[in-house]
Amino acid sequence: MAKQFFFKTILSIFFTAIIGIIFSIFVVIKIFPIQKNTYSLAHIDKIELLKEKQSKPKIVLFGGSNVAFGFDCDLLKQKFYNYDVINIGTDASLGMRFPLDEIKNSLNPNDILLVFPEFNHYMNGGYGGSSLWQLLSYKKSLSNLDFNLLLKILPSIKSIFNLQINAFASNKLFKKIFTYDRRNFNHNGDYIGHHNFPLSSTIEPSKMIISYLDNSFYNYLDEYKINLENNNIKVLYFPPVYQKSSGELSRKEIEKIYSKSKNLFSSKYDKYFLEDYLFYDTVYHLNKEGANLRTNILIEDLTEILNTL
Repeated sequence: MAKQFFFKTILSIFFTAIIGIIFSIFVVIKIFPIQKNTYSLAHIDKIELLKEKQSKPKIVLFGGSNVAFGFDCDLLKQKFYNYDVINIGTDASLGMRFPLDEIKNSLNPNDILLVFPEFNHYMNGGYGGSSLWQLLSYKKSLSNLDFNLLLKILPSIKSIFNLQINAFASNKLFKKIFTYDRRNFNHNGDYIGHHNFPLSSTIEPSKMIISYLDNSFYNYLDEYKINLENNNIKVLYFPPVYQKSSGELSRKEIEKIYSKSKNLFSSKYDKYFLEDYLFYDTVYHLNKEGANLRTNILIEDLTEILNTL
């Protein structure tokens, strides 16, 4: 009798949890209002920009905010004038899997996709988090979201309410102080909203902590590259830009990340360790001078690669 009661209790808890999860998803996706100028929603604009650029081959830069804050696409256009150049980087919390799967249908043969995963993506499997919930909520849709991805991002649903409070405050402060805002991207997709605001403080060096590396993410990157290159779309993986002092403190950890990548990457990771003064507010976010320097480093790397094709 006690055993039967135990199993009934477990089943009751299980079904209650499932109903609670479904209700939470419904509230967030269908009801919860999302500020239209939220930073991560720029992903929608960039997908549209990608669809518009169809007259000639494209060089597409993809990643989190290390890409959004990290380039001057006008410089790339001057060098690679036979291509349209588009920066579709936004927020690392969108993950890599969902946005990469969304953009592949807007790529054409002879396009070049440059992907810059951030180091945390190797630990969370590239699945995304709270910013992905914001995007899905704004779209009011779970399309392009498979069940595995849904399960992986579920724990982050609780943080969306705090994010919305921050987004509301940022919207009110837009153009008064530096804010993360959808309107701060230029015509190429480069984030330039911080260019007119001074750096408030130096960024303290920090050592990376690795608790777990998700092998499935390496497999995902490898398979994604194979699938696109079968359609004559060139895919190149690059390390992210990183604050030099933090990179030096974390060299052992970063070596561990790249030792598992089986030569998937097109450049040495420490080539993109840039001096601390070139960063704006995080170890991934370059200021205007830093974006210019990193763009020129990429031009060198990409020129060498394309000359060997």
